[in-house]
Amino acid sequence: MKTNPDDAAAWSIKGICLMFLRRYEEALSCCEKAISLNPEDASAWYNKASSEDALGKREEAIKSYNKFISLASEDCAMYVQYARWRIKVLSEGSNK
Repeated sequence: MKTNPDDAAAWSIKGICLMFLRRYEEALSCCEKAISLNPEDASAWYNKASSEDALGKREEAIKSYNKFISLASEDCAMYVQYARWRIKVLSEGSNK
């Protein structure tokens, strides 16, 4: 990213890697950077929602999952279903 700091995909991938390391605050920052560079990147919105979800930021996660759903293509059907389920769980006040 030193050679191209405006590469939205690189920021998104870094966010995914940080999520796997359970470094959710850092992952969230990377996802937000990716979204600032490419607001139509569905995967960045999904990863942002997942980071917010892991951090217990329910309202923010619901908004981000909804944005992901609005941008997701048909090949993301499994992720859309998961996002809808998480919205339901988070809306009910549970964090399963």
